[in-house]
Amino acid sequence: MLQAAHIRPHHKGGENEVRNGLLLRSDLHTLVDHHYLTIEPNDRTLVVSQRLHDDFDNGKYYYELNGTRLAYPDNPLLVPSMDNLSYRYELFKEFEGGASTSHSLS
Repeated sequence: MLQAAHIRPHHKGGENEVRNGLLLRSDLHTLVDHHYLTIEPNDRTLVVSQRLHDDFDNGKYYYELNGTRLAYPDNPLLVPSMDNLSYRYELFKEFEGGASTSHSLS
């Protein structure tokens, strides 16, 4: 199932508009919402947290997605906002304890 996911949550000032959304599978949406997965805003790659393994002794499938570059629409009005992606990425890093997100994901 696909779901529309807010990049910046609505209760944190995120708008209900296309530049604040991602169309994700429901499992990936849950991982984003719980800060186990994010998008690196500059290179548009998925970053999967080592915490997924640490907290659940699981996640091998998701670690295969780490570093995957997202395709964006050609129309810049449909591309996720860099501000919103940066907000989500910084929040992800806070949950990582400020540590680098360049984990060895094996």
